[in-house]
Amino acid sequence: MLGDFGPISRIEIWRDEAAPWDDWYVDYVMIAHVGSKTKYYFPVHRWIRSYRRYSIKEFDVVLPQHDDCHAARADELKEKRMLYEFVRQVPGLPTQVKTLPVDESFSNEYKWNIVQRKVQMLTESAITKRIIYKWTKLDDIKSMFKFKHFPVPSSVEEWQTDEHFARQRLTGVNAVMIRLCERIPDNLDVDDQMLRPFLEDKTIVQAISAKKLFYTDHKLLKGLATDEHTELCSPLALFYLRNDGTLVPVALQLFQEKAPTNPVFLPSDPKYTWLLAKMWYNNADAQYHQALTHLGLTHLVMEGVAVCTHRNLSPSHPMFRLLAPHFLYIIAINTRGLSVLMCDGGWIDKTLAMKSTGTFELIRRG
Repeated sequence: MLGDFGPISRIEIWRDEAAPWDDWYVDYVMIAHVGSKTKYYFPVHRWIRSYRRYSIKEFDVVLPQHDDCHAARADELKEKRMLYEFVRQVPGLPTQVKTLPVDESFSNEYKWNIVQRKVQMLTESAITKRIIYKWTKLDDIKSMFKFKHFPVPSSVEEWQTDEHFARQRLTGVNAVMIRLCERIPDNLDVDDQMLRPFLEDKTIVQAISAKKLFYTDHKLLKGLATDEHTELCSPLALFYLRNDGTLVPVALQLFQEKAPTNPVFLPSDPKYTWLLAKMWYNNADAQYHQALTHLGLTHLVMEGVAVCTHRNLSPSHPMFRLLAPHFLYIIAINTRGLSVLMCDGGWIDKTLAMKSTGTFELIRRG
């Protein structure tokens, strides 16, 4: 039995020579003093190499100027810089890691969860295809939502309303486009006579002065190459904040240039004309979100931040501790996404009008 040797402030971890399939990842070490019921927590979060001793302080959060293991810290960063090398996988896109480090790979549990979910979704999708009937009206869309992984959307009863369409600009998946309108864009073909019925009898100038007019502009979509059988618009839209606090669309123009063949759609248009204009807008907005907001400005940009963090901050650095949970699997997801989803004939080519070529171009523009 060990005697009472006082509080534990540091531990050392090491291992013997490496052998096949004996990789050792240590999440943390907890030491409990049975008598005093004191617990000491040492977060490790490292693969233990066979050729190195690891000195871990309690809680392992220390700035470099306060760390008395400078040599070990420097050696660890030197190894990290060899593992996390920068490269530009696609011209014009953010830099990424050259080769996926083993430390960034999906865990077996995570892989198994993906496989299970994929099998369940494929099964549900196959059953749905067999039992679904031909749609004859818009409400028939509800018939495809029957199972756990394809539940009925919460907006199924209101997706056609103007209020829901406007709410998507604030709380939808791409709620980054809307701006306060301080002047009408030169290429948006609207005037007072056209808009006044929807501005609670205000002129455009009065609505702007009252800060009640907002707009979105998907100009970055203009001219993107698409599949020869599809069309992708680059819309502009105006939204008005009513006196009761409700935001609603008041004008939609689906392409950038003023032209007789590019009309401005209004809430007073026939019901399905106006609905189709909103659907075309949402199609463009969804592709903008998928390619730029989500993939380009989230996944790919953050991979560069993750790689830079690994190359320059020790796992013991306080900022590394704060950032690391947000980097979990992002490099592995990006590596798989570019190789599977963005490849020729992949998911992007099958589902988006602008395909992978247009997706890469939109990221470059953004």
